[in-house]
Amino acid sequence: MGLVFQVPVGILAATRAGVVTPKQLRHNRRYAILACGAVAAFLPGDAITLVLETVPLYLLFELSVLLATVMERREKRHGGEAAPL
Repeated sequence: MGLVFQVPVGILAATRAGVVTPKQLRHNRRYAILACGAVAAFLPGDAITLVLETVPLYLLFELSVLLATVMERREKRHGGEAAPL
């Protein structure tokens, strides 16, 4: 369960590597909701636990999209060079 909550790190890594863009992530939000629900369904628990795991996962996804957008804007503003965190 703790490994699943590393979603922002993975998404930030994928955006920094150029695999996906924040625009693509925002466009595919409905698939993110579905994926969060599917991951939560495979974790042990009942229906209440499913909701209690899905909501934080989706919030972490949205947070990582926001962070990726900020990083992308910062990189564009600094002329394409990678800005330190």
